[in-house]
Amino acid sequence: MPTASGTATSEAGCRHTATPPHRRTVTPSHRHTVTPSHCHTATPHPKIRKVTIELIVIGKTDSKEVAALVEQYARRIDFYCRFRFTVLPDVRNTRSLSEKQQRTAEGEAILRQLTEGDYVALLDEHGTEYRSVEFAAWLQKRMNSGMKRLVLVIGGPYGFSEAVYARADARLSLSKMTFSHQIVRALFAEQLYRAFTILNNEPYHHE
Repeated sequence: MPTASGTATSEAGCRHTATPPHRRTVTPSHRHTVTPSHCHTATPHPKIRKVTIELIVIGKTDSKEVAALVEQYARRIDFYCRFRFTVLPDVRNTRSLSEKQQRTAEGEAILRQLTEGDYVALLDEHGTEYRSVEFAAWLQKRMNSGMKRLVLVIGGPYGFSEAVYARADARLSLSKMTFSHQIVRALFAEQLYRAFTILNNEPYHHE
C-alpha cells in the first residue's frame, strides 16, 4: 500500500506508457513574483543554476487547485535552478493488469525519461525521512557533487518496478502518512522551494 513518500494513492484508475513525445512537461519560463516576506535576498550560485532538477509524476491531476499550486512552486523553484515538471500519461486498461504488470508498465515509462549520469531519487514509503533543514542539506550536497540533472520521481498507486528501484540512487519519504496521488506532487514541490529558501537564508522557513 503506497504512502506519503510519493507512492501515493491515486484517484486515477489507469496508467499509460506513452513514449516521451507524448509526455507533458512544464518548464517555467520566467521568474516568479513574490510578496515581500518571500523576496529573494541572494543570487543563486552559478554552479547551482547550471543544475537541472526534474520532477516526474505518473498521471495528470484533475484538480485545478493542485495544478495551480504545482505551477506556482515550479516558477519559484526556477529562480534557483532549471526546473522541469513532467507528467507521464496514465497506463491504459489497468483492469486487465495485475499490480506487478502495472508497476512494470509505469516503470518502463519512467526509465525512458532517464539518461546516463542522472541522479535519481524516488519518493518511496521505505525512503529516508528528513526535516526540511536536513532535506535542504541533502539537496545542497547533491548539487555540489557536479551532477547535471537531479531527477525526483513520484510513482503510481502501487509503487515502483524492480527495474526502477535498481536504477535509483536514493529513496526519500515525505511522511509516514498517506497522501493522495494528486496532492503529494504539490506538497513535494513546496518542499523543494522551501529547501532553496533555507539554503539562501530567506525568510520563508521558520524553525
